[in-house]
Amino acid sequence: MGMFDTFHHKEASICCPNCKSPMDMADGLQTKHFENIMFEYFPGDIVEGVLDDDTFVGECDSCNVCDHNINFVFCFKSRIFVGIYQNTIEAQKALDEFDVMEHYRRLHYEKNRFEQKYLAMRRKLLSTIRIHGSKPEKHAFTPLLNLHNTFIDYDIIKTLRNILNQCGMDD
Repeated sequence: MGMFDTFHHKEASICCPNCKSPMDMADGLQTKHFENIMFEYFPGDIVEGVLDDDTFVGECDSCNVCDHNINFVFCFKSRIFVGIYQNTIEAQKALDEFDVMEHYRRLHYEKNRFEQKYLAMRRKLLSTIRIHGSKPEKHAFTPLLNLHNTFIDYDIIKTLRNILNQCGMDD
């Protein structure tokens, strides 16, 4: 048993060579080739333990229908998880089409978009506090109000949205 990492790729189309049934990708595919710390990876994630060059890592799993072995390939470019493919030919095609600089531009755009959303919600929250004349309790609001210098994630956005909804202010 032991620990493993799980890789998700919903668009992957891996079929059993014996019975031609598609492999169930709903729960992702697990491997012990990398960090083995039970991380979950999605296309676009950086994976530690992968070489910097373009990398293919072969794996094998058994078919749920006929129990035949199915080979597949994890594909990485500059340590970025590109996807899971049936063979190295499909993986090489995906590597050729994957643009690392475009990927980083998209990530930078998303980071800026979430920072702007956070700052807008922070302003609304401060405005709501001022309008209602209440002072935020230190343990409840202060961590949220001082996060503008840290990494913004989905949970913070959801928390701020819930607070604004409770105060009667919509997004």
